[in-house]
Amino acid sequence: AMLASPDSVPRTPPGRSVESVVSGMEVTSIDALMTCHAILFHHMSHLLNSIPQHPEAAQLADRMVSVCSSSRDPDFLRSLYEYLIDTEHADVLLRINSPALECWLRDERKDVNLLWRYYARNGRDALAGETMRRRGCAADKVQLDERVECLEKALNSFASASERGGEQDISEAPFFSLADGNLSRTAPRQRQRAPTREELGRAFTQVKEQLEVARLQQRILHASESVPKSSLDDAKRDALSFSLVSATDLYNDFAAPLALYDLCLLMLCTCGNNDPATISTLWRSILSEEVLPCKTRSPEAYAFINEMARTSMVEENCQLLTDEWTGNTSPMLFEDGTWIPRLRDRVTSLGKELYGKGADYTFPIELLIECLEGLRRAHDAAIVSSSSTDSSTPSESNPWPLMIFLDVGVHFSSLLGAYDAVFFSRGGHGITGQGEDHGDLLQRLASIGEVLKLWASTAFSSSKQSFGGGRGEDMGNGTSNMNATNDAFVQLSQAVSSGGLLSRIDVYKASLESSMGNNDERSSLYSMFRDVEDSIKRST
Repeated sequence: AMLASPDSVPRTPPGRSVESVVSGMEVTSIDALMTCHAILFHHMSHLLNSIPQHPEAAQLADRMVSVCSSSRDPDFLRSLYEYLIDTEHADVLLRINSPALECWLRDERKDVNLLWRYYARNGRDALAGETMRRRGCAADKVQLDERVECLEKALNSFASASERGGEQDISEAPFFSLADGNLSRTAPRQRQRAPTREELGRAFTQVKEQLEVARLQQRILHASESVPKSSLDDAKRDALSFSLVSATDLYNDFAAPLALYDLCLLMLCTCGNNDPATISTLWRSILSEEVLPCKTRSPEAYAFINEMARTSMVEENCQLLTDEWTGNTSPMLFEDGTWIPRLRDRVTSLGKELYGKGADYTFPIELLIECLEGLRRAHDAAIVSSSSTDSSTPSESNPWPLMIFLDVGVHFSSLLGAYDAVFFSRGGHGITGQGEDHGDLLQRLASIGEVLKLWASTAFSSSKQSFGGGRGEDMGNGTSNMNATNDAFVQLSQAVSSGGLLSRIDVYKASLESSMGNNDERSSLYSMFRDVEDSIKRST
């Protein structure tokens, strides 16, 4: 319940003397007044503390606080407010709906958190949001974590204010003047126009953008703790720790020089900066960081990795092993594949932060298909060349690049279009621009076939259908929950109803019929496309 503040309450006599009021004892009027305050607060404390055991005392306690808070004596009100805070009854204090309390919190106590709680408690969300926004963006030296916390509270308050549709008054409290340290009611009440819904929406958007940049600044600050001091001078560290740095300065002065490629992409996403060349370089740098430095016995892997690194900002490279290799463990052997889980986790985590946030150009699917499938093919080729038997072929290897995209949340329909563009429609030109250097038509169609097979397997997983000897079911384990099944089925039905999917499968089959190469693999791929096509026709 709100604690009211009636106006008609006897006022404490203003005249006070410092002379002794008891003969023979040095007891002043101030001492007597403080004793009276202490007696009142003693009984108030007894009532408030007894409520858990005696709920019926709550009404009497509320009445006592209400009467006390309606006093016209500024000194008594100060004592009351401070007492409630000191005795951990701030929740009771904030239930007092009083301009005097607002004034004290704002102008004397200057406790931003209490003032914010007071506004929020009394339904004045716009003013609560503005209070926290000002603190979060203050020119004073404020810890970055505190700034982020203030902006988070401001965002929540502006959201609540927008839901309410505005307030009667953004500020009803008089701006009391302080005369000799005493609260004065001589200042006129200042009332401001209530913000409109549009103004609240703009305030919400502004704070949201400030908060997104501030959170990225937090991550840059944490990352900078592990870099040498010589990489970041004291002035920059101080700015990063105690002020809000603009997005442009964060990118140019901190994230880029410190080689924080992930954060650079997140900043481009947050700021809506669509720079394809920069985005491409950043992604190639991220992938190169996870693979390099390394060594390999495969000339194909050696060429692909070094070409990717050449177009990145990573200075490491891949070494080609010769017959004279002594078996040193450093750097890592590319064929071992220890880099795959790390790369997969990093790309998936970053992709989830970028994709579907209104700036999908920061997660360029076709570029990533070229790079990730290129790494997969290079790894497969390296394993085959180093093995005495051809026990692993590209078409049979784990399609971990495809699973990355699905884990990020890319739709099957978008994936199929991107795989088709990279491996078929554009003639299979990969990262090096050398056409078939990283696989022939069978390899490229096998990659497309994996997308189709997993799409169908996921869409029809509820009926436990399997395609291509059960391989599709294994691939779909990570995405076979009900939501994924429904989404995949809807996408598949739409693709079929538009007439594009089945005709596209016919194109793939025709390409296989007219192709040259391994007859067994060609026959296997053709059967896979045919089986998926038949299953789609039966189930849609």
